Amino acid sequence: MAKPTGTKVGIRVKPADGKSCVELQKKITVISDPRGRDEDFSLPISFAFTEKNSNKQVSDSLLSTIISKSLEGHDACVLAWGASNTGKTHSITGKDGLVTSVFKALFAAVDNNLGITLFATLSAVMFTPDGCQDLILPTWEPKVETHPVIGVKITNAAEIAVLNPEDGNLLVRQIDACRNGTISLHPAMENAPVLYTVFVSCETAMGDNTTSEIVFADLPSPSAAKGPSPVAGLTEYFSNKCKTAPATDGVTQFVSSFMAHSLVVILAHVSPLTSDYTETVEVLQCLKEMQSVKRIIEPNRNVRQRLLRSLTAEAQDSDADQTGLMRLISDVRATTNDDRLMRSRQQVELRAMSLRDAGVLELVQDVARQDHEAMRKKLGELMERRKEVMDKYTKQKDEVAKARKAVEGSVATYNSIVSHEGPASSAARSAMKAVDKARQTWKSASTPLQELKDAQKSLMTETVEVEESLAKTESFIDNRHDPIDIDLDTIRKEGAEHLAAEKKRLWEEAEEAKNALKAKVSGQSENDTVTLADHVELQLQLIQLKADKNFLVSRLSVANNESQHMERHLAEMEMKVATDAEERQLSHIMVFRQYRLEHEARFREYRKKAQDAIDELSSDAKKLADRNRTLRGEIAKLKAVGELKKKPQEGEGKKEDGKPPRHHRKKE
Repeated sequence: MAKPTGTKVGIRVKPADGKSCVELQKKITVISDPRGRDEDFSLPISFAFTEKNSNKQVSDSLLSTIISKSLEGHDACVLAWGASNTGKTHSITGKDGLVTSVFKALFAAVDNNLGITLFATLSAVMFTPDGCQDLILPTWEPKVETHPVIGVKITNAAEIAVLNPEDGNLLVRQIDACRNGTISLHPAMENAPVLYTVFVSCETAMGDNTTSEIVFADLPSPSAAKGPSPVAGLTEYFSNKCKTAPATDGVTQFVSSFMAHSLVVILAHVSPLTSDYTETVEVLQCLKEMQSVKRIIEPNRNVRQRLLRSLTAEAQDSDADQTGLMRLISDVRATTNDDRLMRSRQQVELRAMSLRDAGVLELVQDVARQDHEAMRKKLGELMERRKEVMDKYTKQKDEVAKARKAVEGSVATYNSIVSHEGPASSAARSAMKAVDKARQTWKSASTPLQELKDAQKSLMTETVEVEESLAKTESFIDNRHDPIDIDLDTIRKEGAEHLAAEKKRLWEEAEEAKNALKAKVSGQSENDTVTLADHVELQLQLIQLKADKNFLVSRLSVANNESQHMERHLAEMEMKVATDAEERQLSHIMVFRQYRLEHEARFREYRKKAQDAIDELSSDAKKLADRNRTLRGEIAKLKAVGELKKKPQEGEGKKEDGKPPRHHRKKE
């Protein structure tokens, strides 16, 4: 069983322009009372940084333990907290700050161990009085929700994949620019808390997968906090009072839930000036109370299993929900009859009688009929255009789905070829070209899909305006046999048919998603590890089931009065669930797969280059040895020839006839 772990606290002292009351003695901080009335206050700390320490030194000291724990699957939380204008934001997002340095440390740890594949993302959320604001995609609306299994989580926040430290540094700069722009427009948000969440997923060569989160919190100063705030409630976080006390805001809920099971490091920023003595002592007294609280920190190995069991239970409960939906459908159909239309006509007649008494009925009727006919014609044209756009959207969506499957198939083919022949083979290069071509096709097919969605939205807005104007003119027409009655019957009939067709389609999609979810759940045992892709797919399928159920309930309950608005809700549901969620999921998965393939290909390429260099050196050594043997043989031959020349030849200087040689004879 894991042992309880305490909270690590550190002090960073802001450069002082005047007399200082803070003294750092190794790992003990001493605060001297400038008034001389109170006793000095001392606090043992884990980290101590003065104005001479740079951001890089601070980051290296704090992240040394966090990185190793994160790769093992432990969550971590770093809180930058303290007095105003002491450099909390600079410590987190400044040059060589904690957020930028964490990616450098993560990728450096992975480079030292080639058996690990890393996938990391970054999200940033600012907590304002009006709610949560995403600092990456400001149009998104993050929310703080409570999950029954994994606790309080921030949902619907933009997460951007970080493939290298340079990407992380650039992303942090963009987040800072967005935050500064928000503060310039709303100066009151200068002290709003900001949470930076780094999601880390590691996969080893053996197939083991670990996930963790590292949260960096930029919390407001004690002077900026009014009433119950994250700063005022920090002591309650560590004493676990947040389980019984109501949460005061979103950041309080999230931080209190997250810190209950994670490694916590608090970096308090204080001012050494004697004028800030009271505020500095308050900060250190709170840190002293935090040090005494201990908690058990365990890796996130069982969270996925608990989530899987929770999804299984929700999938089983969906059967009962489907039965209730069928009963609700029959009840709504029973209440949709001609009596309600008759009551509407009676109301039109009563309104016409009141206008007749006023003496302006005929004039109003003429104008209303003209406007009504024109709007009916325009409404018919809009309905035809919307139908055409919907058909094109359906076809384009099928093309995008086919292109997506083609990308996945080409990636699988490339992986198979690389595993057998290596990335440098001609087949692998051809397969990589096929992957690029499939991705380009998928991208080109996705662009018209967005244009069709925009066209749907524009047509929907125009249709609603025409319908509102049409509803106003209906109240001025009192003729029971007016074509308006026929049009109402036609619209009601077409709306009922369209609603039945959409209900059938949604029912079939819900059944398919439910069966796929059951098959996936039944195929996983409780001891198996669920991968990140499976986890995301299960959540998206569950969201699809709930969205379909809620849509049917809301539409069927007002089927008679709002049948003309049905397509607007269908389009919104399509854009919110079917397309955006699929594109985000596929984008993250493809980025992760591409990074993994590039990493493996780079490793194989290095290994092949090393082997080629070894083979080349061996060949050169063999050639040198052969050349050496050849030279030695030639040297031996030359030596033998030289010795033969030195020996006198037998009978040299004599002739066979006993006469001296020619050069010894005298000329006759």
